[in-house]
This record gives sequence, C-alpha cells and structure tokens, in this order.
Amino acid sequence: MAVPMIAMGLRLLTKGGRGIDLSASKTKVIDNLKKDIKEDIDELFEEFTQELKKKTPKDTGRASRGWKKVGKYNSKSNRSSTIIKNRVPYIDPLEKGHSRQAPKGMIDPAFDKVFKRKRRR
Repeated sequence: MAVPMIAMGLRLLTKGGRGIDLSASKTKVIDNLKKDIKEDIDELFEEFTQELKKKTPKDTGRASRGWKKVGKYNSKSNRSSTIIKNRVPYIDPLEKGHSRQAPKGMIDPAFDKVFKRKRRR
C-alpha cells in the first residue's frame, strides 16, 4: 500500500523564522539546514564578540577594540574554526580580574549572557 505524499508544499519554520521547504529534494533540504546552521553559528559568534566588547573595562578603549572574530563556520569541513582573539598585551590581566570594572573578567560573563539569552528563545 502506497503512502500519499502529505509534505508537499509544507514549510518547516526554524527559530529564526526562516523556512525549509519540505517538498524540496533531500539534498536541497540538507543544504538549507546547513545554511541555517551556519548563519546561526555566525550570529552566535558575532553576539559573543559584541558582548565581550561591552564587558571589557574601558580606559582608552584599546582593549575593547582589540576583540576580533576570525574565520567562519564551514559545515563542509571538519576543520573549520571561528576564533575570537584579542592581541592587546594586557588582556590577560584584565581577564584575570585586575580591573574593578570587570572583577570576574570578560569571557565567562559574556558567555553566560549570550547563552542564557539563546536558551530563552
């Protein structure tokens, strides 16, 4: 007994409001999912970078401006990487709490804020 195709013309909405056409070919659905995942991961890293900049103590602003996101997520590679770095020479003491503006550092508080926000969505 054949099962009728019910999925034709349906769209699956993801959290970001983007849709996936379920009647599309399997390859196209997978490509769309990979694209959505890439966009979500890139957005997450961008939000994390912005939150690091906000949490970084301000004197001249050099340390805050030092946060850079390098690379992009690549779903086709097992070796893809996105790195957030800061080459300001005194970023390590700031991260260890040597500033009254950020006694708990910047990385953990920024991470907590971004991921708590993501869990609520």
